[in-house]
Amino acid sequence: TNPDGLIQYANSLFHDFFPERHHYLTEHDATLRLDVPDHTKQMLHVDERILEVVNHPLKGENLNQTLWFFRNVTDQVSSQQQLEHLAFHDRLTDLPNRDKITLFIEEQIRQRIPISCLALSMDRWRSLSDMLGHKGVESLLLQIAERLQATIHARDVLARLDSSEFLVLLVDE
Repeated sequence: TNPDGLIQYANSLFHDFFPERHHYLTEHDATLRLDVPDHTKQMLHVDERILEVVNHPLKGENLNQTLWFFRNVTDQVSSQQQLEHLAFHDRLTDLPNRDKITLFIEEQIRQRIPISCLALSMDRWRSLSDMLGHKGVESLLLQIAERLQATIHARDVLARLDSSEFLVLLVDE
């Protein structure tokens, strides 16, 4: 682009990333409207895609342009988000797990936000597990999680810590 953002050259992928009349482009001329600091990576959401954008100013005696690089990172970002979700959530109930709740509590303490903890543990879990079997126990855990979630406030946090342990964090705001 020139100093005014007018696109002087764009390859075919650029046109795939930015269909005509996209809000990052002006309607009447091919002017790119992006506020990205020089030489820094920035994520840009374009329709359903996530693009990584980097610009490099080209300056010299007869040169005053900006070279833009766009890379579609939608799949990488989605994969990373899925991995993070799996690392911090219980696979059965999809509730936050011990690691996630530890981070949450540490953040609350750091910000000096008062919280209360309510720990729930099912007694005689092993005998109940033997009686109901694997599928029965999973169904029971899902019902417990659903009912606990329905009884707490929206700002409170329910977590599954272990096979028979839940934790409710009551956030005092």
